[in-house]
Amino acid sequence: MARSPSALERLDDGRLRVEKGPMSLVIAARWAGRPRAGELVLAGRYALQILDELAAHRALLGVDARRIRNPVALPPVVRAMWEAAARFPDRFVTPLVAVAGTVADFVADFLVRRGATWAVVSNGGDVALRLAPGERASVGVVERVSAPAPAARFEVGSGDGVGGVATSGLGGRSLTLGVADAVVVAASSASVADACATLVANQVNVDSPAVCKAPAEEVDPATDLKGLEVTVGVGRLESHEVAAALDRGEAEARQMLEAGHIRGAILSLRGERRFVGWPGEEGVEGFGRWDVGRLGR
Repeated sequence: MARSPSALERLDDGRLRVEKGPMSLVIAARWAGRPRAGELVLAGRYALQILDELAAHRALLGVDARRIRNPVALPPVVRAMWEAAARFPDRFVTPLVAVAGTVADFVADFLVRRGATWAVVSNGGDVALRLAPGERASVGVVERVSAPAPAARFEVGSGDGVGGVATSGLGGRSLTLGVADAVVVAASSASVADACATLVANQVNVDSPAVCKAPAEEVDPATDLKGLEVTVGVGRLESHEVAAALDRGEAEARQMLEAGHIRGAILSLRGERRFVGWPGEEGVEGFGRWDVGRLGR
């Protein structure tokens, strides 16, 4: 009988990859500057336990957060997802809006409990950072969620108040209501960053014949967005349409910044960008411009 492949894979650079179902983790950590391979394996096994717990609550996770009446009784990882969604009681948001970031948070916190002084856990690009005093990490920024490599980077220090960075937009793992190529959000946790990146990306939107929409349930029968129109394709946008979409997204991000939900955001659409809050345009290094003609966009 063939043996099924392991969900845990040690990478050549010392990191650990955890792949199972919708979860795609890359875990890195140090203990006073030194890696511990065995601890990463324990963290990977913990991540698989979290995935099983989420699977057991899958139906609840797809419910409007406003309808969940007794969140205190939920398991901690489910409650953390609910808390991220419940920050926005004026709209329809389900706990699934924060699933990737929350898993990353819990694995990073597991490593810290085991003494790690530097931990970076990426769940499909939604990243939890745990940095002891004096520690720093470099975070990549993409201009399209499907890009094979970051277009730019910024530095996060232990005193910056950033525990998570998340990215959302068209072409990512989740459905979107908007047209953003990418929205990158920095927040106090990956859970909150994940939720806010999704909501800001939804607002980077414009009424245009170039935008193709479809009912969410036709695109994914298991979606938690049933009844909503999601974006399935975007043709060539006029410059004024790009500006209008970014205006809407920027306004949403600024409201989140003023409310204390996020530290900052970077919005990207068709080679145009908006910077809201931290780290600002001056704090990002390496951005190039996409060749719009080559991409057929």
